[in-house]
Amino acid sequence: MTGATLPTMNTPLPPADELALIDRELGQLDARRLYLLARRDWLLRQPAPLVWGAPAAAAAPGRPKEASAPGAQNLLLTLGAVLLAVAALAFTLISWGSLGIGGRSAVLAVVTAAALVTPAPLLRRGLRSTAESVAAVGLLLTVLDAYALFAVGMPAADADAATAYAAGAAAVLAAAWAGYGRALPALRIPLPAALLTAQLPLPLAALAADAGPAELGWALLATAALDLALAASAPARWPARAAWIPAAALGAGALLIGLSESAVAASAADAAAPAALLAAVAALGVAAAWRIPGAWPAATAGGLAAVAALGGTARPELAPGWAVVTHLALALPLLAAVRVTALPEPVRLGLARAGAGIAGLAALWGCAAAVTALAARLRVLDEVWAATTPAAGVPLAQPGVAAPVALLLAAGAARWLSRVLPGRPEPAVMAVALGWGGLFTAPLPLGLPVAAVLAAQLAVTAAAGLLALRSPDRPTAIAAGAVALLGAGNVSLAALDGRAATFAVLGLLGAGCAAGAAYGPAPRWARSGAAALAVGYATALVVALSALTDLAAPWWALPVLAVPAAVTAAGP
Repeated sequence: MTGATLPTMNTPLPPADELALIDRELGQLDARRLYLLARRDWLLRQPAPLVWGAPAAAAAPGRPKEASAPGAQNLLLTLGAVLLAVAALAFTLISWGSLGIGGRSAVLAVVTAAALVTPAPLLRRGLRSTAESVAAVGLLLTVLDAYALFAVGMPAADADAATAYAAGAAAVLAAAWAGYGRALPALRIPLPAALLTAQLPLPLAALAADAGPAELGWALLATAALDLALAASAPARWPARAAWIPAAALGAGALLIGLSESAVAASAADAAAPAALLAAVAALGVAAAWRIPGAWPAATAGGLAAVAALGGTARPELAPGWAVVTHLALALPLLAAVRVTALPEPVRLGLARAGAGIAGLAALWGCAAAVTALAARLRVLDEVWAATTPAAGVPLAQPGVAAPVALLLAAGAARWLSRVLPGRPEPAVMAVALGWGGLFTAPLPLGLPVAAVLAAQLAVTAAAGLLALRSPDRPTAIAAGAVALLGAGNVSLAALDGRAATFAVLGLLGAGCAAGAAYGPAPRWARSGAAALAVGYATALVVALSALTDLAAPWWALPVLAVPAAVTAAGP
């Protein structure tokens, strides 16, 4: 070899092994070179080859976008709209230099027209938030225009005339804003503003005419009817769906006015006008539930209004208790709507709930009267055995016949519901509790002798205990056992007024509890409770017998201890 000599290559591998390693690496380099050449050829055939390090292509021109971020942009637009509104208010309401109200009105008209026209080109350019802000300012300017027109044309108007003008202006503005929203459907503000403003004309007109509560209620109801018509016309569009809110509020206002006027009516003639308003509320509520899916609250309000309309005409001629019974009797047929399949489901559900609600209120009133009457027996504890015979006992509190009647009617309704709704335990439990309350308090207002009252209440208590022992339904059995225990305690308390009554009642109750404890088919919890009560009544009898003697109270402990000892000895 001529020229420069190659440097000596010092490797730890033998020449043959090193040669094999070099050949293998050259083969890998050839394979990698072939792959890169194929990849380069494929990239060159692409329509727009990318060059490493080239700058990104500029964005395609399109619609202009608003420069700031959405949050900051909306905040700035809102602040700008508020400042413009404040400026417009100051310009209209406060005298500015030598420019009178007429001049300010002309300027406002021009500015209003410009503000209402500007959103259209803004929407075409995609500036929706800006268009919304300008439209909001334009709507406010229309209100100021209406005020300026009033100030120029009616400077000396009184309060009634001003209210009448406000009613007319609200109607005109609502119609104008609705048309504006239809013309520019991309805007979100005009249609809701028109909906809210449309609630004002009729109530304001009623106030301007010095209308009474009934006339104001009719104005509210008519406005609610218009809202419901809008809601039913296009239930899929959101302005129509939003009409439910003012319709419910105004309908509730009309209902409350009708109820309050009916409650203070002194005669059937005075109750006629509120009854007519309530009947109209009932018709509107049922019609709304019939027409609009899921509107069962409207049917509920309609059912309540119907009962109040019918019962309100009879209420002035009845005692308060019988007025409650009358309303309850009118409400019970509404429960039958749940079985009328020809009615739409919202109507059936709403009417049934109205009937159940009125029945519940009547039952609460009856329970309050019954509790008051039964709690009056606590006075017996002030002087036990004040009389020697039951006939000479203290008079029992009388809730009036209407209270037991209301409880029994409500119990019958609950029993019917337990058959209609077999999977729900609540109606059966309520039927047991209300039925016991009605039957237990029924003898109190009849003027019967105390012995007859106690005998009747013992019979009711025994019937409740028997139901607790034999009922296959556990919730019903538990409810029956609870009311039986309550009745036994109350009648035992009443029997303490007389010695003979004490021994008779305690003996009968103890024997009945012992019989219940021995009844084999009864549930274990019922038998255990009856056994405990039997021991308690036996102990009470021993205490009563000891009280007949002249022994000191500490000596009563011996016979009292004999009772549990005897029970233990007789047990298994």
